[in-house]
Amino acid sequence: MDEIITYFVFKLVSGEEVVAATRIDDTGVEPAFFLTKPLKVELTHKGTNTLVRLVPWITIPDDDKEVYSVGFDKIITMTELEPDHEMVQAYEHYNYNRKNNNATRVKLSEKMGYM
Repeated sequence: MDEIITYFVFKLVSGEEVVAATRIDDTGVEPAFFLTKPLKVELTHKGTNTLVRLVPWITIPDDDKEVYSVGFDKIITMTELEPDHEMVQAYEHYNYNRKNNNATRVKLSEKMGYM
């Protein structure tokens, strides 16, 4: 497997746009991309401005396993991003803050249905 990590923006057949640090596995019968901590790109409009919002692609991830496989058949198009691209910087900033900010995490309790 190719261990070089690059950044891609994917347009999926579901209509979602996803940005992630990506490894490509082209050794098997069906090549696939492995997306690490993927974020969904959402565009919002405020007046004459267009804003980009990044949110987790999978909203309830297992913190230890935030790598997801996406087959070529699920991708409409994709673009490789340079490491200094502002979308890569936003991706890294978001994931760094998410990893280091425990204040926004809710602890499960019995009242919430946790056993």
